[in-house]
Amino acid sequence: MIAIGLDAFKRTLPAFSDLPSGCAPHSFDERCPQAHAGKRVLVVGSGQSAAECACLLAETGAEVELVSRAGEIHWLAQSDHISREKSLLTSLIYPPGAIGPPGINWIVQLPWLFRLLPNAAQRRVFEIAAQPAVSGRMQPYFAHIRQTFEREVVEATSNRDGIRVRLNDGTERTVDHVVQGTGFQVDLERFRFLSTEIVNALARKGRQPKLDAGFQSSVTGLHFLGAASDLSFGPLMRAIAGTAFAAASMSSVAAQSLKRGRRSWSNHRELLEQSMTMVPNLSISSTAAAAMVGMVAPTLGVDPSAMQDLLNPPG
Repeated sequence: MIAIGLDAFKRTLPAFSDLPSGCAPHSFDERCPQAHAGKRVLVVGSGQSAAECACLLAETGAEVELVSRAGEIHWLAQSDHISREKSLLTSLIYPPGAIGPPGINWIVQLPWLFRLLPNAAQRRVFEIAAQPAVSGRMQPYFAHIRQTFEREVVEATSNRDGIRVRLNDGTERTVDHVVQGTGFQVDLERFRFLSTEIVNALARKGRQPKLDAGFQSSVTGLHFLGAASDLSFGPLMRAIAGTAFAAASMSSVAAQSLKRGRRSWSNHRELLEQSMTMVPNLSISSTAAAAMVGMVAPTLGVDPSAMQDLLNPPG
């Protein structure tokens, strides 16, 4: 089972690739906004992570500009409606996962339904449900943040005055720091711990492994969870809300496999140990893996604490 989270799949822009290290980090790596108090900072993107970085930087006293190729920020307000009303109607309109607008959100909430859609329909669901968006509760914090839309960064160079950034409309600005809130893109070629032979043997859906109903790839016994499964099961797999479906599916497959005697190891602990050796030195720390510990272990008849030991060996 592979559930490595998103760290390996940070999407960054070629325009910033030649800048000195640390000058234009991905929002995932922006750890200390206080360090940029009083500085000029450019934040690229219009999703939640870009917005949060812009607000945190502005709160520390940085002069912040947010630049995005989008036409505007897509503000999400449905969570406010749900918490305010909590009626039967809102429960029917907004499922627990609450990803996407009404109608689309129920397709996202039901991964088995998403899998039944034609490829073109699946892509359309993704375009609508997974577009960059920001919680409406953050809107008041944007009053003092300069916002530039329908623009892209085409060039960035470093000089003694800072970082010179040129946009596709020909305008330029000089800043002290850049944050790339440009999201993530799962790509099989970036699973560095998998051998070339395994990667080449994997059937693909886009840049991801193509998975069956039990999250198993075309390589028997190799399962992928989390964001690496969202093209097969939909955008819900990117969120914490998707772990319940993933865990239930995996535990069902594991139980059926054991009943049919497809595994001949002497005990379940040995089976888990053998599985872990497929990806040596890999730290499985995502929410999906944590959920699996609690939900799969009982099905396999394994003490959850023993499973935790395997996922997090001493030292």
